[in-house]
Amino acid sequence: MGSIAGRALSRAVAVAMDIVASQPNEYRAFIKAQIEKWTPLVKASGARVD
Repeated sequence: MGSIAGRALSRAVAVAMDIVASQPNEYRAFIKAQIEKWTPLVKASGARVD
């Protein structure tokens, strides 16, 4: 795979990422769920953006 997309896919697979095709509304719902999932942990950790 010599293309940029092919190299990106190879790297993603190498670090055990799952590539999932979805519709914009499905992606939006996924991101919303991730924010809801991780927000309490980040707040509890006291992490700050520099």
